[in-house]
Amino acid sequence: MKVGRRDAGAVSVLSLTGRFAGEPEHRELAAHIAALLAEGRLDVLINLAGLAWVNSTGLGALVAAFDAVRRRGGRLKLCAVSDRVDDVLGGCGLYSMFEVHRTEEAALASFLSPGGAPGGNRP
Repeated sequence: MKVGRRDAGAVSVLSLTGRFAGEPEHRELAAHIAALLAEGRLDVLINLAGLAWVNSTGLGALVAAFDAVRRRGGRLKLCAVSDRVDDVLGGCGLYSMFEVHRTEEAALASFLSPGGAPGGNRP
């Protein structure tokens, strides 16, 4: 898996590509989240458009990232979930935790709203 980063105003966008299926990928995402939090960047959007596959380790890493950001008072949202990844997220009931948007543009706009939309929305 590769992680790309860019900042869109106050929101940091992490784009995941490839397969998210092991401990090295878990550590990589955790390191990116830790770096963002150390910089004081508390609004994080994870774009999953390029993610081909995620397994339970990857899901655990997404949940850990969500918890780390939330504990610091930030918001972590997901966008552009592929059908294959959607099946895994939905099957594990994670749409009740994550706020998910169909497009990156819609997700970025949601950060401008006070509090954003409640979690559990399925694209």
